[in-house]
Amino acid sequence: MRHCPPVMKKIIGIAIFFLCIVKAYGTTYYVDSKGNDNNSGKSPDKAWATLKKANEAVLMPGDKVLFIKGASWYGTIIPNRSSYSTSSNPVTWSSYGTGANPLISGFIKASGWVNKGGGIWSFTSPALTKMPGILTINGKVEHLGRFPKNTFNTYSSHTQKSSITDAKFTGGKSFVGGEIVIRTAHFVWSKGNIISQAGGHFNYQSDSDYEPVNGYTYFIQNHVNCLSQFGDWCYDKATKTVSVFFGAGSNPSDYAVKLSSLPTLVSVSSETPCNSFIGIDFEGADAAFAGTGADHTVIRDCNIKAIGDNAIDFGHSNNLTITGNNITDCNNTAIACWYGTSNSTISSNTIYRSGAVAGAGENDTGGKYNKGAYSGIVISDLGLSKSNKVEYNHLTNVGYNGIQVNGHSYVVNNNFVDSACAVLDDGGGIYTYVGREAIAYADRVISNNIVLNSVGSHLFDYEIASGIYLDDNSSNITVSGNTVANCKTHGYYLHNCHDVVFSDNFSYDNGLAQLFIVYDDNVPSLAGKSKRVTMSGNTLVNKTNKQLGMLFQSVGYNSSVTDFQMFGTSTNAVYGSLSATKSIVTTAINWATSTISDLTGWKTISKTDQNSTFYSPTYISASFQYNNKLTEQTISLNGIFKDITGKTYTGNVKIAPFKSLLLLSQSPNCVIKKPVILWDN
Repeated sequence: MRHCPPVMKKIIGIAIFFLCIVKAYGTTYYVDSKGNDNNSGKSPDKAWATLKKANEAVLMPGDKVLFIKGASWYGTIIPNRSSYSTSSNPVTWSSYGTGANPLISGFIKASGWVNKGGGIWSFTSPALTKMPGILTINGKVEHLGRFPKNTFNTYSSHTQKSSITDAKFTGGKSFVGGEIVIRTAHFVWSKGNIISQAGGHFNYQSDSDYEPVNGYTYFIQNHVNCLSQFGDWCYDKATKTVSVFFGAGSNPSDYAVKLSSLPTLVSVSSETPCNSFIGIDFEGADAAFAGTGADHTVIRDCNIKAIGDNAIDFGHSNNLTITGNNITDCNNTAIACWYGTSNSTISSNTIYRSGAVAGAGENDTGGKYNKGAYSGIVISDLGLSKSNKVEYNHLTNVGYNGIQVNGHSYVVNNNFVDSACAVLDDGGGIYTYVGREAIAYADRVISNNIVLNSVGSHLFDYEIASGIYLDDNSSNITVSGNTVANCKTHGYYLHNCHDVVFSDNFSYDNGLAQLFIVYDDNVPSLAGKSKRVTMSGNTLVNKTNKQLGMLFQSVGYNSSVTDFQMFGTSTNAVYGSLSATKSIVTTAINWATSTISDLTGWKTISKTDQNSTFYSPTYISASFQYNNKLTEQTISLNGIFKDITGKTYTGNVKIAPFKSLLLLSQSPNCVIKKPVILWDN
């Protein structure tokens, strides 16, 4: 046997060492729109040019694909299925150079306009094989034209899920071929294609699970007869044509009109897991990211805008990290994780205008595959999702639920949600749900969040637009340290819940009640009754005499007065009123028998709250301060202020992250230098 000489052994050892380094750190490939796909791609001066070339590359653990900053590409990133990476050594898609983030776009530009008369112009393209989710004019998102324009019609009768009749219809035009959008529940807009019309009688086809309810509302969109103001548009699938209203005398060539034309901008799957996308911008598609089984995907520091459906849409995907992204103008849900998501973190994202336009989002068809509709962040699928974190996110102007999290062992912590339920109601800024199945969960936490201004859709006399909402059969949840203010109906809504720890929360100026606990027939059993709610250290403050600190209702078939003692216990609570009334609690049985009580009366009825206190202070004006930042904030006071308990504040006052303070001025000359503010009274 021949032996390897010592020098050769050293050479082989050095070669193996460098191979290990290459494998650990991977190869970096560069993409420049001015490059050449015949290049090696392994240096900036040898960069590839196209997404097609990047998608064809067989990538290994630690490899990087970097797009030059300041450039843009039309198309979809689809990692090669022959690629391989690991959770500890992923493939990274990011950027190099200076300037704006690289942009992946699904927009096409409209040209070749045809004047249809009446201020309407049309554009036809073979790329428009389906309705564009997004149309922009000079960068501004415009929405489908609708009738009536800014209000809603009411339908008086219906036939199953196939027709509605509006007895007072005065449109005088045909909308056959358009889309009817029907309010079929407080939390659903159902869309259908109009197949025939006789006056105010509309026959339609829809995949919605919900049947119309007489007396609810509807409107019509996506028809040329709905186009009457600048930016209104509609789409004709048969001719692949988009028509836009510009107005008399306008020339569409004077505007930059873009339409989304792709289903997704990044497509990942169980065959291509372990990819990281960092510092890339995305716009103009049905989804920015979509896939099933996309385990260990990282999306960080990306800007995503003008998305026609869900911006990030992952099914049955685990160990996701979605952090530091900005998502703006998403028609349905900004981040949707469905059919089981576990061990994932959604953090530090800023979401603005998600699901904020009625008729632009999906039909919410329910079921275990439900992705949610018109919402901000959704982690759905009751029995499959577990160990997820949603924290430090900022959401503003969301159509339905700001954050909806279901499943086992979740943490919803230090989020800021402003103006949820703008399009639908029976929801909240933060929402969780179980349903009729008595599934037992554990280790679920909603803590230190700030939820403001859940507004309701303004279509019903009674709308449920809450701050934090624990819906049917929710259990084993700790709700602590949260602030909720100025929501349309309830600050906190516990609906058929049990085994809840509710502590150290603050609630102020919510329209009906600061805390609402109810049992009804949605879960028709003793197991579904609201019970074993352990409350301590909460502060509930009414601003007007029409508000309540707490509202307890038992409206089930087996309700009784003893239910008010079954609800649970309360201790060390602070009840406050900025009006003259001292009534803080209403108890009601079956909507008929109700009792309004002050704190003394409530102690007698409930046998609880024995060491709680009530305050009705004198003051000049009220100022609600909150800190939705990651660091402590200081406000400077000129004058004397007190809180609801009478504690005095002067000089500088510090507010901890994700906390709040209600300050009551004691003289007309008191001034606050504010870090952030909701309103003054």
